[in-house]
Amino acid sequence: MKKLIFFFTIALAGANVYAQSNVEILGANINSASAELRPTISFDGKKLYYIVEGTIIDESKTKKFGQSVWYSELDAKKNWGKAVKCTAPINGQLENAVFWISPDGNTVLIRGAYKNGKLSGKGFSLCTKTNDVWGEPKKLNISGYAGMSIDIYSGASMSSDGKVLFLYFSEEKNNDNNDIYVSKNIEGDNWSVPVKVTMLSNDDYDEISPFVAADNTTLYFSSNRPGGRGGHDIWMTKRLDESWLKWSEPINLGDSVNSEKWEAYFSTDAAGEYGYLSTSKNSIGETDIAKVKLNKWQQAKTFVELNGKIINAKTNNNVDANLTYDVISDEGVKTEKVPVTNGSYSISLPYGKKYVIKSNADNYYEVKDTLDLMLADLNKTVNRDFYLVPEVVINDYNDTLKLDQDGNIVERKRINIDENLTDLKPGEILVTNNILFDFGKSVLREESYVEMDKIVRMMRANPNMKIELSAYTDAIGSETRNQEVSEDRAASVKQYLMSKNIEGNRITAKGFGKKNPIASNNTEEGRQKNRRVEFKILEK
Repeated sequence: MKKLIFFFTIALAGANVYAQSNVEILGANINSASAELRPTISFDGKKLYYIVEGTIIDESKTKKFGQSVWYSELDAKKNWGKAVKCTAPINGQLENAVFWISPDGNTVLIRGAYKNGKLSGKGFSLCTKTNDVWGEPKKLNISGYAGMSIDIYSGASMSSDGKVLFLYFSEEKNNDNNDIYVSKNIEGDNWSVPVKVTMLSNDDYDEISPFVAADNTTLYFSSNRPGGRGGHDIWMTKRLDESWLKWSEPINLGDSVNSEKWEAYFSTDAAGEYGYLSTSKNSIGETDIAKVKLNKWQQAKTFVELNGKIINAKTNNNVDANLTYDVISDEGVKTEKVPVTNGSYSISLPYGKKYVIKSNADNYYEVKDTLDLMLADLNKTVNRDFYLVPEVVINDYNDTLKLDQDGNIVERKRINIDENLTDLKPGEILVTNNILFDFGKSVLREESYVEMDKIVRMMRANPNMKIELSAYTDAIGSETRNQEVSEDRAASVKQYLMSKNIEGNRITAKGFGKKNPIASNNTEEGRQKNRRVEFKILEK
């Protein structure tokens, strides 16, 4: 529910007027004469959910009015398209809302406790989309919540990893002052008893609409506490420890965001350069959705520190190699060079983007890795070491390897994939380093096609050859999930070969999950070695 009407009446004659210098009211594709509230932006910044108050929810003769959820999508020219009203189950009751969007955009947190597809009471539910169809909402079983939240106003949000739930509500009937609470996921749909964040809650004032930025450290919320510009303002605070209960002294975001009117329901995408909020300043209707360009000090931590070494895989000595990264965006791919000193590097990369990092040097094979900063768990320094395998012959060659039980190379043979492979024998394994997948996914990245096409040429040059391809993961994640991912990846590689007219009966695809590691899973460099696809020659 909206909470603003009685704040509009307190502006006194002679009160200060603030310019909101960085705020842009979004156009008629989103705003109207009604009250638009609670903008929730997707991680990639391309989809905006919000609610419209006063819309017809029940089309019967009584024509009940309430709050409905709408969404708009960003077009190729960076303009917001005509808003579309969501269907059930997103709009499944009189008072609807989307509070949070998962990093992949496929799960939303909505208002209402749903059980077996039907609204069962006050609370919150998660709704997941499969093949562009929303499934049944599933109630969050928040211990003690029903007896704690007894006034009419309430709302929620989540940390970007979906493990911490932020709530606002009042434990007193007919109390206009809400407080902020934290609940943590216990297991599955079960959540802990909400605990009041006393460092952010003030019994004499109202704190609403908490929003956790992608860094899982920065929290924005709205309050009418002292020090504001008028009505409700947007404030910012930083998390100080893992309890999620200790926070820095809140800071008002100032005149570039706030006004003497009413501002609330702030959210940002993963990049964090822009925020979205509801404001009554210069609005078409009672409140409008606005976009605001944030100053640096107002932004969450919007970059990750990436560092590591480039290492000779045989000698473990550092290599002064070339290091570049490709930034993948809607505009295409842009390549940037990274300074390397004595085989070490350190760079800062913005969140909200995907990167392909490549390292190469003369007489070494190029190594590639992917870094997806659209995902959660971003509040860390990331270490990535690159192990370059020395080349014996400078040509378009791959290796066959024999490894001891510790993953050390005891025998290496050179194979020219573009020739007839006369020296290749059944039982030998061809190890590839540049067949790439996004973390936890099975779709081949385009960067893998060069390596895959070498395998295609090899099999075309040897029409009687049969191979067994084996996909492996590292040890992060559950055994069941790793097994599923490896099987899906093996199937994806087989499908690619078949798409190039290699007969399916010549290819056996197997997934082995985290089995048969060739290096330690206790280090990033070891895990990097273990994420691999192998090709075993069965027949020639």
